[in-house]
Amino acid sequence: RGDSACPSSSVPGAIFKRVLAAEAAKVADSSYGFSETASPIANAHGRDLALAGGFRTLLEACPENFVDSWVAEVRGGDDARAASFAALTLWDGDGTSTFEIERLLLPPGAWRSLSVQMLLVTPACVGLACWARALCLAPHGLGAMLSGAALLVVTGLGVVCAMLARFLLSRRRERARLIAPVASGPRGVELLMSLVRHAEASAKQLGFAVSIANLDVMDPVLPAFQSSRPS
Repeated sequence: RGDSACPSSSVPGAIFKRVLAAEAAKVADSSYGFSETASPIANAHGRDLALAGGFRTLLEACPENFVDSWVAEVRGGDDARAASFAALTLWDGDGTSTFEIERLLLPPGAWRSLSVQMLLVTPACVGLACWARALCLAPHGLGAMLSGAALLVVTGLGVVCAMLARFLLSRRRERARLIAPVASGPRGVELLMSLVRHAEASAKQLGFAVSIANLDVMDPVLPAFQSSRPS
């Protein structure tokens, strides 16, 4: 899931790629010291305070919340000290506590279109106006009273349905989490900054209202989250 495009960066020689959830968990856990089999990433910085039990544990508990993950690297060639690496994962922070309408006969975007709304509202208003006019011209009696009551009920139901549709179609996901940040090497934080910007843009495109991260104030990778303001 997520944006199919890869991040971009001004770091010369930077290589970006999307990775699957299993690889993202392997990278994060090896960096954070949770993996006993994977080789640790040399001089890796970043520590997600929300991953107390490791990324793989979180992934096994709720795999459906994984959205996307990326890694970036600059190869050092003959000088291993010049190599840099970064990784970041976009996670659905809402879990199962919220829902999102994907299709109600038509996609939500179509229902939000002014032309579609006019096509629905105009005939309904014309029909109600014709009904009300016919009711005014009809002779008074029990039939007219019943017709008037029905008109009020139909109008009320129409208003309720319109309000309900507006509520459902305007719902947005609330929180995207930027989890498992990893940065190593002299350009690691710069690479991570590019991943953060791309993850924020992807989250916005997917309908999340905010993107948050959970880092220590002394974490060396904190500058990569300047606009995210991690807690």
